[in-house]
Amino acid sequence: MKRIISLALTLVLVLGIFSACSPRVEESIAPESKDEVSVETSEEIVDTRYKANVPDVDYEGEDIVILASYGTAGAVNPEYGGDGTTELVADVINVAIDTRNSIVEEALGVDIVEMSIIDTDRMGGGSTFAKVQGAVNSSIYDFDMCSTSLFNLAALGKSLYLEDLMGLEYLHELEEPWWHKYFTNEVKIMGSVYFASGDISYYNTNATAAILFNKELFSQYDIEDPYQVVRDKKWTLDKLATWQKTVSIDEDNNGTINHLDKATISSSYDMIWAQFFSCGGRIVSKDENNNPILSIYSERNDSVIEKIQDIMHNDNYIVYADELGAYATTSVGALVYDMFMSGRSMMHIGSVATIDKIKDTPYDFGILPYPMFDETQEDYYSFLNPWVGNAISIPWGMDDETLEMISIVMESMGAEGKNELTPQFYEVALKRQNARDDESQEMLDIISATVGCDFGQLSNLAGYPSMLHQLINSEKGSFFSKYEALKNKAEGELKAIIDAYSK
Repeated sequence: MKRIISLALTLVLVLGIFSACSPRVEESIAPESKDEVSVETSEEIVDTRYKANVPDVDYEGEDIVILASYGTAGAVNPEYGGDGTTELVADVINVAIDTRNSIVEEALGVDIVEMSIIDTDRMGGGSTFAKVQGAVNSSIYDFDMCSTSLFNLAALGKSLYLEDLMGLEYLHELEEPWWHKYFTNEVKIMGSVYFASGDISYYNTNATAAILFNKELFSQYDIEDPYQVVRDKKWTLDKLATWQKTVSIDEDNNGTINHLDKATISSSYDMIWAQFFSCGGRIVSKDENNNPILSIYSERNDSVIEKIQDIMHNDNYIVYADELGAYATTSVGALVYDMFMSGRSMMHIGSVATIDKIKDTPYDFGILPYPMFDETQEDYYSFLNPWVGNAISIPWGMDDETLEMISIVMESMGAEGKNELTPQFYEVALKRQNARDDESQEMLDIISATVGCDFGQLSNLAGYPSMLHQLINSEKGSFFSKYEALKNKAEGELKAIIDAYSK
């Protein structure tokens, strides 16, 4: 193995055994046809590996360079194997990425190279946008694919700097099981998709909204079984509001509940994005012809926002990382993680990535999806944070032969990611190592089933995402007026997006 220490070879063999018997993770995917899994006889080996439907080619050592943009330096588990400047620890994720890369490299005769770029501007500009823009405008490409934040990709797509993935033969319209179909449907505009999410990377699983709860505190305060509440489809905003009014202890007697006190919830302002989405709220939806329409305000969404505000306005029971700047020496996030780890908050409302940050807590914790609006809602919806989450894209303007090669490699990496990367990340790193009970594993399956994002959110339409943040500290009943103030701008921006996608 090129990038990981040789000891990892043993780990690969051991983990391969786990992978072969692990249940597969699906994301709103119809069951595969019988052609996708070959079963010989009871005495023969069962082949359950996914295989990309691509030509048998040999590119004779051609470099395939993936531009991977990160918000901070020093990624412990880089998406595509790292840029070779850092010796990576041979953990399950790095080994799985390296194994995935090696299989594709040998099959297609390519060398997969990651080009890392640190870009703190993940909201639709910065050095990543400039690099892709420069490559397209000059027709000089030193990378073949680009993985960056969903905010950045939406801006690049609207500017026509990305290739429409639906038009590439060997990506098969992103219909194969290693592409997240729920995500694809959310970001498809006018039949075009400029970036894709799937088993080619694990970052989006990490960036998905999830709630952690302290089992000991739930028992201490006689809170009903949360797992059964989820199963019964009774996990709603009303239930969260009831549970919220459980813990509020001003331990330093300063008249304010902060991270040094005890509260029911620790979280961040991004909670409102994820909670609005989990209740079915969308800034942009699709009409009967699958065209995008402005949908952030409705009578139902007004009720959703009022209930969320009831919860998020209650400073006696909730502590936000965003309000702890005066206390932070490293990051405000670390303060609320420590609050949960030390048992000073009963629930941490964040993302799947939080599991790894607090996995060494001395008490048992569990995992839940975000609640629904009410019991009439059919499904739980899990929000993919567009600042943290990444997706894969191809810069626009390459010749047909190059595009064919890139799409073949991209499709093959997706298939082998489903074989190698997703089982190790989801089944081993999350389910077996970090989740502490079978019920939490069940909840992770529920969370993963409908992971998506709102196109209006990731395109930062008219500043509506910031407006949602503002509602945390705004009076109830102000949603409509704030919506109206941005409506004309939003409709103009949405028309521009439609026009761009129609070209």
